[in-house]
Amino acid sequence: IKTDEIIQYIEKGNAKRMHGLIPAGIMGHNPDLPAYMHDLKKAKQHLNDSKYPDGFTTDLIFAESRRPEFEQVGEYVQAYLKKIGIKVNVQKLAFDTQLAKMDKGSYGMSMMTWTTTLPDPEDIAGWLYDSNRSSGGWNGSFWFDKAALSMISEAREIADMGKRKELYQA
Repeated sequence: IKTDEIIQYIEKGNAKRMHGLIPAGIMGHNPDLPAYMHDLKKAKQHLNDSKYPDGFTTDLIFAESRRPEFEQVGEYVQAYLKKIGIKVNVQKLAFDTQLAKMDKGSYGMSMMTWTTTLPDPEDIAGWLYDSNRSSGGWNGSFWFDKAALSMISEAREIADMGKRKELYQA
């Protein structure tokens, strides 16, 4: 996916490419994480090496009410992925319908917005990845990595900012 094209043409330059989940300006941001660049040949090779060498079909769901640009971004994503054999069904849904599908895990990809309310990585990494945190969480990706979740939990509980930063950057 040509992220820079989306930033330039759809977002009109009013967005920044992220490298990881924690944005610049928030403790734990890791500027050394790699940025995935558009590489059609490499993408085709990864698909060929997967259990889907002939491609597959997936849904991309979004609520236009959350961000009007999502519809156009969806069209770009659909066109990019078609080039490697992935058929994307772009679905514009009401926000509550999108959330219900995401809660059940009955979707392939989604577009959402997230604004941190606190300048702390726990409000991003903890909320979006750790469904077991005591104050709740919302892991709509159903991502699970035991070691990473252990570090997020540890970072949440310690006061040493240097150590917290190391754990969030790991």
